[in-house]
Amino acid sequence: MVKKEDRDQDKIAVYYSSSDNCTILRNVSYALKFGFNVVYILSSKSKTEKDLLRKQFVKDLGEQLEGKKLIILNEEIYTAADAFKVMDHESVLSTDFIYFEGDILTNTDLNVLMEKHKSVLRKDKDAILTIATISCVPGHPNRTSENEQFLIVDATKKLCGYNQGYQQKYKVNSAVDIDHVKLRFDMINSGVYVCSPKIPPSFVENFDFHSIEDLIKHALMKDEVITNNVYIEEVEGKLTTNPRNHFEDFDTIFEVPKTIRVENFTSESESETDSEYLEDYGDNRDEKAFYKEVFDSLERGYEEKVQSKNLILEISASRYAYNIDTDRLGHHVIKAILVLHSKIAESKDPRGQKEELVKMIKYFSEVLGRYIVEEKMVTQKNCLEAIEEFFSTRVESLSYLKHTLHMLYDVDVLTSEAIIEWHSNLENEKVSKSVSALVTWLQQETESEEEEE
Repeated sequence: MVKKEDRDQDKIAVYYSSSDNCTILRNVSYALKFGFNVVYILSSKSKTEKDLLRKQFVKDLGEQLEGKKLIILNEEIYTAADAFKVMDHESVLSTDFIYFEGDILTNTDLNVLMEKHKSVLRKDKDAILTIATISCVPGHPNRTSENEQFLIVDATKKLCGYNQGYQQKYKVNSAVDIDHVKLRFDMINSGVYVCSPKIPPSFVENFDFHSIEDLIKHALMKDEVITNNVYIEEVEGKLTTNPRNHFEDFDTIFEVPKTIRVENFTSESESETDSEYLEDYGDNRDEKAFYKEVFDSLERGYEEKVQSKNLILEISASRYAYNIDTDRLGHHVIKAILVLHSKIAESKDPRGQKEELVKMIKYFSEVLGRYIVEEKMVTQKNCLEAIEEFFSTRVESLSYLKHTLHMLYDVDVLTSEAIIEWHSNLENEKVSKSVSALVTWLQQETESEEEEE
């Protein structure tokens, strides 16, 4: 089991590229080597190509590194803006993270880079990005007309000017004090960045951002209201910007781990507590694996009192790994909570079971509210479907079904309309009878409210 303090300090890497699978494999292997335990892969590859990539990861990266998450997003992503908008929508990036972009290979020390970024943050709260640069003098084979760069930096390594691509003349902002900055032609962008959690929302708020370069240029246009500072960090290491033409560089740039376990794509043993409910998913391997990850997250979260936002982050990350329909998330979450309750309260008397249920639903109310919303009735229907499935197979637990529904109603997860409609279509007589009193009360409450209006 991963300890709370470890999980709260997840090291996240995001890799955006449509490069060949070999390049992607090498870069991801390198991130894992440096202890990054959550890796997202975003690309314009088709779903079929991504499925092949998943299989190649399992085949080539081996069976170690317990607890790592390798998440290949199924959305087709064509620009950096697309990538960051997807990440922002799911709120999966709540801490500083490493971002790889483009067809590059580098053996930059990622841990040193991350520590340098954190050091800058302690001095400048407005820092949003650190660019990893590598010494590369004019004329070097890795310099092309596209990646030619002219950088202007101050004594703190804050970027004051940024010119990308070959130009006969470079412009310098008139606000820059030339006497207190350095003009750098001798380095290039490695394609590796350390980003703050502010980066993804910036791409949502600025529709004209298509690349990291757009964001950098905007940051250099000083705003009277918002200040965003960008820094550079010159790092040790080798770089090739067109790896398909530099296969001989692979062995010198990387020392790839021989055995790596990609947790999300391997099956694990099932406990007796879980197996009964995993049968509900039949042969659907993705939903079965997703439910188990949700259960493990909630069990650990309840035991260690993990913040709801961190549990939501974990569930959202798992959702991408298994491509689960958003409307079905609440179904899995409520089922995991009910199974967890039965596991914890099994040895308690009826009163103790009810008290534990009240405590548990209150604790998970924010997580439930994230995935079961009033505006989308289908999410409530799926939640009630999961509740029905659970209690239909646990007749001995029917006594607290009405308490479950009442609690979910009280914390604004389920609406009276959803519960009443669900009850009217019930075929299981025992389930229907156990909640009939609650449904009658809800109907009276609804009628009373309508009369008052």
